[in-house]
Amino acid sequence: MNDTISPQITISVPLSNNIYQYMDYVHIVGTVTDYETVKRGGKLASLSIIVDELNSVDSTFRKNLFKAYPDVDSKGGYTFNEKFMLLSNDVTPTFCRLSVETMDYINKFTRDTVYFSIQ
Repeated sequence: MNDTISPQITISVPLSNNIYQYMDYVHIVGTVTDYETVKRGGKLASLSIIVDELNSVDSTFRKNLFKAYPDVDSKGGYTFNEKFMLLSNDVTPTFCRLSVETMDYINKFTRDTVYFSIQ
């Protein structure tokens, strides 16, 4: 049976356009699942969770704020629960992009993105 379904990502937290305060934890919570078909589970190969700071004018990359690469090898699903804190920054507010990317063993790739800010 061929793998016909790409992995699915659900980001529960943060919500799009949330505003956090410096010195508060930003929680990153969600799930990743993979199915080969509607009735058969698949196998995840990789997962990356990355938060980048973006330029407030043109949304270009400024620097990385957080990275995590949980071990999801051969799992059909995974719940991620990460957190990070930004103490302060030279730019206020700090515009952030959360990117969650996953791939299964058939090289089907999925990405989900959430934008938020810290001030």
